Amino acid sequence: MVEKIIMCKGCNVNTHSLSSHTYDQINELLSKTFSTILRVEEKSIYQLGEHGLTISELHAIDAIGQDGYMAMKEIASQLGVTMATATVTITKLVDKGYVKRIRPEDDRRKVLVSLTKLGEAALHAHKEFHQKMIDEALSGLNVEEVAILTEALVKIKSFFEAQENQFKDT
Repeated sequence: MVEKIIMCKGCNVNTHSLSSHTYDQINELLSKTFSTILRVEEKSIYQLGEHGLTISELHAIDAIGQDGYMAMKEIASQLGVTMATATVTITKLVDKGYVKRIRPEDDRRKVLVSLTKLGEAALHAHKEFHQKMIDEALSGLNVEEVAILTEALVKIKSFFEAQENQFKDT
C-alpha cells in the first residue's frame, strides 16, 4: 500500500512532511484533547461541589482572581467576549454569591468586580485542578521533552490566537 504524503503548510518540507495517517492522528489528538479537557474540567467542578458554575463562569472567576478588582471592560477583554456577554456572566456570578460589584469612591460611574469568599474558594479549587492536570501531563517526561512540548503548545496557542483575531476582524 502506498501512503499518501501531506505537506505541512509553513513547515520545513524536508523534515515535516506527514503521512496521511500521522496527519489524521494529529488532527484527532488535537480535537479530542480540547474536548476532553473541557469535559474533565466540567466534571471536576461538579466533584468539587461547585455545582452551580459553568466553565465560562469559572473562567471569569479565574480572570478576576488574577487581578483582585477588575473593571467589566477588562473582564470582557481577558475572556475574549463582548461587554454584554461579560455583564450577563458577572450578573449570574453575583446572584450565585461568587463575585461582588463595587463602585470606587473616586469614580462612581466605574464598576469594579471582585471575588467573594465563595469565589475565592472556587478559584482555589480551579487552580488545584489545573495544577493536577499539569502535573499529570508532565509526569514521565524528561526536561528535554517538557521543552519540546512547551514549544509545540506555544505554536498551537499562537495559531489559535491568530484564528481568533481573524474572526474579530470579520
